[in-house]
Amino acid sequence: MKQQHLLFFGLVSLSACNDASGPPDTTNRQHWITLSAGVYHSCGITTDGSAFCWGLNPDGALGNGDPTVASVRPVRVLTDLRFTTVSVGGAFSCGLTAANRAYCWGAGSGGALGDGKNTNSAIPVAVADDHVFTQISVGFEHVCAVTPAGEAFCWGDNMFGELGDGTKVRRSIPTLVGSNTGFKSISAGNLQTCALSIQGKAFCWGGGSYGEVGVACDSVPCAWPTPQPVSGDLTFAAISA
Repeated sequence: MKQQHLLFFGLVSLSACNDASGPPDTTNRQHWITLSAGVYHSCGITTDGSAFCWGLNPDGALGNGDPTVASVRPVRVLTDLRFTTVSVGGAFSCGLTAANRAYCWGAGSGGALGDGKNTNSAIPVAVADDHVFTQISVGFEHVCAVTPAGEAFCWGDNMFGELGDGTKVRRSIPTLVGSNTGFKSISAGNLQTCALSIQGKAFCWGGGSYGEVGVACDSVPCAWPTPQPVSGDLTFAAISA
């Protein structure tokens, strides 16, 4: 009976939404190649490399040039850039272009946009230092990315050491993670970051009061500002914080 009620509720909600906004526009429809859901909004990349976002729009998180208006439908990010991937966090977003350059938009407090400033932007801005990245991951208020050489860089809030540079200092430009380990993938979470080494070993750093860094915590709050090997000596194919 519970399943029947849930299904009925979903059908009613969808119908109500369509009635309020009209039928979807199917002209020149693009297919999605990647999607990312954050706290207040979501973004996706279409087959032609265009970025679209929808949801709440705090501080320009939708990237459409207007930092105030929310949208229940995908709106195009205001740029001529073509993206291959996008990652969404708390109130900002970042993407990698076809040239593997990083751009971010939305809330920039604490240096989250990586452009050397602490200001918001309702359109994409280039991440400083012109790094080339193979992957990018946006957390709640920080970002991490991996280079083709396996180096990890992070920027943004660093209250619990989630940037992994051995400090708790906020960074507004990409800062090298303090480790000799080569990484192949990385995932930024709320107050912590995890990454996989070239060999598939898991490392995490940042806030770990609830065990999210994967090592024992003797007292609260627990924070590790440099990468820690996750307990258990396992190897993994993928990781998500």
